[in-house]
Amino acid sequence: MYNLLQIFCQRTRAMVHSSPQNKRYSYGCAISRHKSFLFVLLCLLVFPAYVYHNQIRVNLVRWDAIYANWPSIFYLFRPYTVYAHVFDLVFILFMAFIGYGLGVLLLRWIGYENVSLPSVALAIPFGWAILSYVLFFLALSQILNRMTIALIFALFLWASYRILIEKWKELIRHWRAWRNREEKRTHELWIYILLIAVAVFFAFVSSLMPPTQSDGLRYHVTVPKLYLQHGGFVFLPNIAFSNFPFLIEYLFLIPLAFDSISGPKLIHFCYFLFTLILVYRLGKAIGNTKTGVLAALLLATTPFVPIFASWSFIEFGLTCYMVLGLTICVELVERLRDGKWESLRKSAILLGIAAGLAVSCKYTALTILFFFAGAVCLAWIRRVDHSIWRRVKLAGIVLAVAGITASPWFVKNAILLGNPLYPFARNTFPTPHWSEFNATFFSYHAGIKGNLNAVRQLPIVEKVVDFLTLPIRITLFHGDRRETDLFGAWPLGEITFLHGQFAWLPPDEGFGSWPLGAIWLILLPLILLDLRWNRRMRLHLLFGAFLFLLWAYTYRDTRFLLPSLAVIAPLYGKTAAALLEKRPGNRCLFLVVILYGLSATTGLLFMPRTYEPWLVVSGKVSKDDYLERVTRFEHEPNQAFRFLRENTKKDDLVLLHGIDQPFYCPNRFIGADWFNTDPLIAWSWESMTVEQLVSRLREEGIRYVVHDYGKIRQYFFYYRLFRLPPAKGTALLREFVGMERTRVRFPYLYLEWQNRFQQRLAMEEDNSPNIKVLHGLLEGRTLNEVFRYDKNPTDPHDGIVIMEAPSWFKDEEVLN
Repeated sequence: MYNLLQIFCQRTRAMVHSSPQNKRYSYGCAISRHKSFLFVLLCLLVFPAYVYHNQIRVNLVRWDAIYANWPSIFYLFRPYTVYAHVFDLVFILFMAFIGYGLGVLLLRWIGYENVSLPSVALAIPFGWAILSYVLFFLALSQILNRMTIALIFALFLWASYRILIEKWKELIRHWRAWRNREEKRTHELWIYILLIAVAVFFAFVSSLMPPTQSDGLRYHVTVPKLYLQHGGFVFLPNIAFSNFPFLIEYLFLIPLAFDSISGPKLIHFCYFLFTLILVYRLGKAIGNTKTGVLAALLLATTPFVPIFASWSFIEFGLTCYMVLGLTICVELVERLRDGKWESLRKSAILLGIAAGLAVSCKYTALTILFFFAGAVCLAWIRRVDHSIWRRVKLAGIVLAVAGITASPWFVKNAILLGNPLYPFARNTFPTPHWSEFNATFFSYHAGIKGNLNAVRQLPIVEKVVDFLTLPIRITLFHGDRRETDLFGAWPLGEITFLHGQFAWLPPDEGFGSWPLGAIWLILLPLILLDLRWNRRMRLHLLFGAFLFLLWAYTYRDTRFLLPSLAVIAPLYGKTAAALLEKRPGNRCLFLVVILYGLSATTGLLFMPRTYEPWLVVSGKVSKDDYLERVTRFEHEPNQAFRFLRENTKKDDLVLLHGIDQPFYCPNRFIGADWFNTDPLIAWSWESMTVEQLVSRLREEGIRYVVHDYGKIRQYFFYYRLFRLPPAKGTALLREFVGMERTRVRFPYLYLEWQNRFQQRLAMEEDNSPNIKVLHGLLEGRTLNEVFRYDKNPTDPHDGIVIMEAPSWFKDEEVLN
């Protein structure tokens, strides 16, 4: 069908050009008029719906915050701003120089030369990967400390300083050539560049803030901090995610070793810059400079991207290596015509390294290995007539090199835990410290996003409808399900009085509250209707669709769409460039949509009790005050951590209960991640009385217990399941997951079932002695309360409490 349609379009084009009366019209112009009309129509349909839902229901753009607080941006020009952050900036630049030198050494060692690749965005990610692996082996050798890292830096700087000088001169030549290039620089292009610069500026300033984000404080920066405290790698049984591939997290070790808590955020921001450069170059290769700039603009101005790029996460590292792999794969495919095996082999090696580094960021990237190998094989079939064995050999090189590159993380897990994919593949490999309940809870929590749990239980036809409507839903209904909706969450399209005056609107489906820009949905039909694709564009589309399919059936959090967005951004840039060519009306509509998305980021950055980095970065508000009094991140017990910092010794062992973000804890601690079982709960299973549980605290050497009432209350339903004995909790959780389809399709039946479920849950709690033991320890005044911070003074169970262990520690101190 596709071939017939393509032949029809080609013949129509020939007829138009051959017709004497129509010689002054071209096929391209006719199609452009149709596309232009469709673009205007989609803007008039999609953008008002996007604004209505996101502005009225969610208040996406905080115009009030922008109006009231915009003067605070001028605080950045205080001298303190430079003084306070000069070390962080110089340190990151120093890391970039060393990464650049190491990356060039690696490329020269492989013998890879390709001037069409962006040298900075190519070399630094490879160089930083070398740094990460070196730190990984230092950690395994238990010699990880500030002095060792400084010596490694000095060694690498000595090895690459000549390359830095040589490449610095080359960069100056490139800069002069860019300034004197013959290509016309229009005012329109400078406007797009300015908008990119605004988004990058927002991300940069936000990256200078102290980290306050959930996943970062749970394990992305907490685990590297613990490795530094122990002088090397240490097994953390209560943080299962510490056994994930940790390529980016080992880079976070470097600034943390020198007391730079903003350093990890700046590293993630740098990967954001590298991704933008790669996307620009891919777009330029498809079209021209304008295409590349528009591709980078679409990615940079996506509402959640600038702020997310400034967090201490790893997603932009993963995205960078995936896009880097695609860049090399495309170059490899296009150079297959020359048939030089040695040149192709070097490209395949580099592609394998890039793919292996992506796998070293995240388990899910394992699937891209087979995509790249398949793309190489299919490209060879279409390009040149070589034997099948040579094609397989080239793909085998990619897979083998990628496997070798990513192998250290899997070998470590296999030796230490017996499971290379820990904590997954539980039915195939042993998973110590990861129970059946933990695995079921993780699967359930991942399936909450986008109602994936319910989708898995739907018939095949409804699954297809769900997949086809995903682009619309993630654009319009991106918000998270509220915890109050765990019981009584309503399905898509259900009319209910719970939504008040907007009763006809469907609730958000839990895509993570990461808003996409409306432009992604508006331009999607225009891209799919374009029949004039070359091989490069088809590879972009196939890889983007592959990553979208992987996202749709693994973890439907919108932030995990970043690799797919970055891959298809050049196609969007090409379509946008054609639409905006000599059409002022289209340009105005395009800029309105882009500016609205950028305004969402702007408004969030000016909200005084959420971000507003201008006051903190400029020193008007101290970091401690920001962490403890200003922010609305209710899961961070920084008030309690200040008490521990000022009134206890660092060696005093602290038990954290209900706290899964321990990065700022100044003491040695025992705690658990969100998906792991809390140690106090696990100990309660082995204790029949409060006295036995107190004895266990004494055996473990616990000096203080920090109990976050507010966190436990907010996630009380999960907490109730966690604290049940494992067999009871697992059975109830599985039953709860099995009702997801009923929740979506038959809400009233679900409401009746949930009443019965709550009664059964309460009955199981009454029959579980460990719950009474837990309650007796935490509420029975067994431990001495030494600190309390009430978020809500009228509610004694909405705050953080520090309790001191019984008097045996004081008796031991007297004896000593």
